[in-house]
Amino acid sequence: MGGTALADYGDVGDEADAEAMVARAIDAWVRLDILVNNAGIVRDRAIWNMEADDFDAVMRVHVRGSWLTSRAAARHWRQRAKSGEAVAGRIINTTSGAGLQGNFGQSNYATAKAALTGLTLTLSIELANIGCTANLMGPGALTRLSATTGLPDPTEPLDLDPDDWSE
Repeated sequence: MGGTALADYGDVGDEADAEAMVARAIDAWVRLDILVNNAGIVRDRAIWNMEADDFDAVMRVHVRGSWLTSRAAARHWRQRAKSGEAVAGRIINTTSGAGLQGNFGQSNYATAKAALTGLTLTLSIELANIGCTANLMGPGALTRLSATTGLPDPTEPLDLDPDDWSE
């Protein structure tokens, strides 16, 4: 169906960079319709080996970054709504299995991904009256990032023979 997207490599955890990212999208297309918060990092270690800086870095990107970009988008949409325009903004946040179930060595990452559930639920309430939605998805993809979790190598084909599946 076509369409274009704008990739931006600013620091989502930096307030000025997050606001600038949203502003660049608005400059490019006059308005912002959809924000996808998918930035992420991992700093995997068992809790007894994890440094506080590793916890903070992961929270900064996943939680603070998603909050900052969402706030910038919400301000744009609220301004449009106050001017009488019908707004249909969308925020899509991403979680993972670690955020839903936990995962060894990821007390920081799992906490950050779980926090996005609370952020998304609250955004959906706060943005509803201006015509915007917020949703959380957990795509369950195998990526280089998930390769550190002990999951199968994402570059190798999966054996998906249903006869081999156990209940």
